[in-house]
Amino acid sequence: MIRVRKVVFNDCKACRKLSNTKELLTSAGTVVPASWFRAFVKGKGIFLVAEEGNIIGYVMGERVTGIVSLLWMMAVDKRNRGKGIGKALLAAFEKESKKRGGKVVVLYAPLFNPKTLKFYRKSGYLQGIKMAEFSKKL
Repeated sequence: MIRVRKVVFNDCKACRKLSNTKELLTSAGTVVPASWFRAFVKGKGIFLVAEEGNIIGYVMGERVTGIVSLLWMMAVDKRNRGKGIGKALLAAFEKESKKRGGKVVVLYAPLFNPKTLKFYRKSGYLQGIKMAEFSKKL
């Protein structure tokens, strides 16, 4: 049975491993650093995992100023896609965001993956205009 729960520090390694996919690489083409996952565990972000004996998915984001929550990343193990895990993670993120005063969720999805775009549209999200991602290491 699939269970969605709040992340614990020991889940970070599994979540980072799930992030090693083309859709979640940084604009520099690298996997998000482990320190980012650990910071979300320590911080006040929304970081949830789906498990079925082991971690098979996660969602990570945060409630920001105003009424907006940003969903930064979500991943489901390739072998477990199509089983409602992403839907459960997204619903849990929305519920936690609403509990924290959020009224809008903003997320970014890769244009090259039509399955991901379809998933978010089917979940009630509206696709915005096309934008380029920029990043700068400080």
